Amino acid sequence: MLFIALILVLVSALSIVSAAWTRREAVATRLARKALEQRGLTNFCFRVAHLSLSRLIVEDFALGSDDPLLSVEKVEASFTIGDLLRKHVGRVSLSGVSTRLVVDGALVTSPLYESIKPLLAASQKAQARRPKRAQAGLEFSVGAVVLSDILIDVELAGGTLLSEMVLDAGVVFEADDRYRFWFSAVDEQLLKFKADGHLTLNDGGITVMPEVSLSDLKRLYNIARLIAPDQVASFGVIPEKGGVLNARGVAKIRGWRELETFEIGAELGRGSAFKMPANEISARFQSARLEAGGSLQDFRCRLSTGLSAFSFKDTLHVERETGRLLGMRGSARWLQKEGGKTLNFTVESDLPGRSMSQILPGLLPLAPIFFSDGGTLSVNAGLECSEQEQWGGKVNFKAEATRSSAPLAAGRMGCGKASLSGVLDVNGGRAGNVLCELELADGYLIRRDVNARGDVKLALKAEPPYTAAAGAFSGRLKESIVLPRMGLVIDDGYVQFDGDVAVSELVTNPVWEASVRVPETGLTSEVAGGRFEARAGARASLRYGGEMLSVGGEAWLCDLSLRRDMEDGLSLEAGLGDVRAKLQVPPFELSAVSNMLVESVVSWSGGHFKTSGAQMALEDLEGEVNFGWSMIGGLSFDAGQRLLWRSLEAQGLRVLPGEFGLARIGEEVEALLAVKVEGCDGEVAIRATLPLADARRAVLHVTLPETELAADGVIAEAIRSRMPDFGVEGTVSAAAEIRFLGSQPYVTGRVKMRDGHLTSGDMAAEGVAADVAFESGVFFRTIERPAVTFKQARVGKLMLDAGRVEFHLTPKELFVDRLEVGWCKGRLNAYSVHLDFKNPQDDFIVYADRIDLGEALMMALSFKGQIEGYLYGRFPVGIDRGRVKLYNGFLYSLPGQSGKLRLDDSGQMLELLERAGIRGDVQEPLSKALSDMDFSSVRLDLETLERGQGVLRIKLGGKSNYKEWPAPVDLNLNLHGPMEELLNMGLDMSRKR
Repeated sequence: MLFIALILVLVSALSIVSAAWTRREAVATRLARKALEQRGLTNFCFRVAHLSLSRLIVEDFALGSDDPLLSVEKVEASFTIGDLLRKHVGRVSLSGVSTRLVVDGALVTSPLYESIKPLLAASQKAQARRPKRAQAGLEFSVGAVVLSDILIDVELAGGTLLSEMVLDAGVVFEADDRYRFWFSAVDEQLLKFKADGHLTLNDGGITVMPEVSLSDLKRLYNIARLIAPDQVASFGVIPEKGGVLNARGVAKIRGWRELETFEIGAELGRGSAFKMPANEISARFQSARLEAGGSLQDFRCRLSTGLSAFSFKDTLHVERETGRLLGMRGSARWLQKEGGKTLNFTVESDLPGRSMSQILPGLLPLAPIFFSDGGTLSVNAGLECSEQEQWGGKVNFKAEATRSSAPLAAGRMGCGKASLSGVLDVNGGRAGNVLCELELADGYLIRRDVNARGDVKLALKAEPPYTAAAGAFSGRLKESIVLPRMGLVIDDGYVQFDGDVAVSELVTNPVWEASVRVPETGLTSEVAGGRFEARAGARASLRYGGEMLSVGGEAWLCDLSLRRDMEDGLSLEAGLGDVRAKLQVPPFELSAVSNMLVESVVSWSGGHFKTSGAQMALEDLEGEVNFGWSMIGGLSFDAGQRLLWRSLEAQGLRVLPGEFGLARIGEEVEALLAVKVEGCDGEVAIRATLPLADARRAVLHVTLPETELAADGVIAEAIRSRMPDFGVEGTVSAAAEIRFLGSQPYVTGRVKMRDGHLTSGDMAAEGVAADVAFESGVFFRTIERPAVTFKQARVGKLMLDAGRVEFHLTPKELFVDRLEVGWCKGRLNAYSVHLDFKNPQDDFIVYADRIDLGEALMMALSFKGQIEGYLYGRFPVGIDRGRVKLYNGFLYSLPGQSGKLRLDDSGQMLELLERAGIRGDVQEPLSKALSDMDFSSVRLDLETLERGQGVLRIKLGGKSNYKEWPAPVDLNLNLHGPMEELLNMGLDMSRKR
């Protein structure tokens, strides 16, 4: 019976177990629900979908009713009976999990956690009251935990959705207390993050390799601004136009929290842009990459960036649509050691010329042209932090360009090397003084007919808060075309200069002030037959800032001297004590250049010159010209123009200064100067006109009004001092006009004289009048048929009546077109006389017309009485090396024109017959017959012989009125003798009364 009872009991138990196993999912669901309810968790639902000896599956878990705080599609646990006995679960996986996080300011909360937080607190208290053995008995280990498709909605407190994050994670036990893990988080519009690694539980060692990709930095910034606006605003950097950031790395941690080593690499996507509104700075990156690694005690990093756009306030904006504007690369090291910390970093960059031409004008207006071909930039720093947590050290920077050049109008400018360097002092954790130096070596400027070379150094020092800076500069300059062409040589070959510079309002609106000094340097020049010497110097000041500019300066030459020996034996000494040019440009806005005014003063003093042998000397020449210029008003002259000298003497004449002035008349500048000779009434007026549109059309007018030259005047006295036998009286006037044809002066003028009286030795002329027009360009010549006339002239004892000479004159030749003088009540004429001044030689003919017979005979013979008749003829004349020669010539009466001869005394004829060799008894009656006769023909022939001898033949034909000589008269007289005696025969006799 007992056996049967045991069998029945066993059968009943098996039936119950069988029934329970058949309904195992429902039983497990009720047991799990009851256990959760006992722990206070009631608002939930789930379903055990599968339960076996190796696997448990729970589906459709939800915590909460209408809006679940947590929902899980599936939870699966894999195990074996042996694992369970060892309190170990092989694998647990969750999928389809959904929950949310709420962001309120800087606080992030989980509604799920808030709802179960009281239950967790109660559980922790109950767990704490249990014996330690009981607590340990409840612990289970897990071989693998896998989470997939975990959806977390991140919302603002008001319900605004910020992100939909999908997570995947897992932890897998490997061996020897070592676990491998992985994690990923994806928001398709914001980021992708994944990390994998391994950890060991016994020492808390973790190795993790994270990788993140932020697909839209601007969206991330906007989300952060919604979450924590104050903290984001203090950050100061705002992403623009999206932006992508990719980063990956490796980190090793020990003791769960101590970072041992790490490595990280981050890269910005192409076109990422950022701005700093507070400083009005923006930048766009073509590329940017950061690599870092080390430990918290020894940290190193490398940075490489490519910039494609940059702007700074309103002063600088540069951009490249394609390619890189500026690239930089650098490295840094942070080292923490006993006694403090150190930080060292370097930055290097290649500076493309096209970028520098856009960037530097806003930073250094004077330097961009020297970086036009690009260069390099380097920055290095060494900083140390003391135990008092104060940093100190120096930051050095340098930008350098070699062989830079830039085209200019009709030329080129550049330098062999341009360097911009500086150093920043860091003291007490703050930036201190900064020193900046600009150096240009082997600079050059090449333009048409100009070749300038030199060097310059500029040093500026600024102190915090860097609103102002001050410094000095120096340099030297050499010119190798213009100065040698002018024959000028500079002492030491270079012009030295130096100066001071200061800048204020450096951060907001820089205002530059500079002063430059050029110490006096010697100038020398070897001129033909002499030497020129002087000393030159200058100083200037400039103020420039934003839209304002002002300039002032002065240049001078002093101790000018010129000594020259000329070809004609004369020597010249000239000089000036001082020549100064002052320039002042009052402040004006660069946006309104038309308002710019240039004020200038040119002055000179101590002028002098003298010549040996020419009796010319000038002492104490001084003057001043004040003028201004503006774009609207053009050139203008102020009062105070002057030109004076203490003494100016020339050829014994003392020249006195008169009125001097400059004025603008219409579109021309007019200069007036009046000078006069001491003791002379006349005043020479000099007027120059200069067209502003074309200075090459300048005209100079010189005018001498009618001036009386007295015999005892200073001009006549000056002439007599050099030509004792020459005298001049009369009224003279002159005018000349000087123009320029290119660089060649062209002069036209006219000289006039009236009522003149000239004497020179045994020659004299009365009533002289002249009107001579001339021009002088490439050569000098007279124009407009100049003429000289006189009322009466005397050459020795030869008397001439009114005459006129028409001629043309050049520096080499004299052309007499016509010479007409009165002689013996008739006229003498000559034509086409040509004289070369170097070799005066010509032959011409003097024509006699209607010469009074009586006048002619009384000049040739010693006759007194009444003689009537007219003669015609000609005399060939030759000029050879300044000597006048007469050739065979004649005078004759025209047929049919008779005359008469009545001598007061027949003795005159008797003397003539005696000289002609007629003697004897016939001499007396013939002399009486010839002394009173009517003639029908008369002829005078002059024949020249060798060795200065000549024959004067006189032929008379007619009828005598002497009763004792009834026969016709036909007289031939031949007078022999020296030519000079024959020509002057009778000149010592008185004329007929």
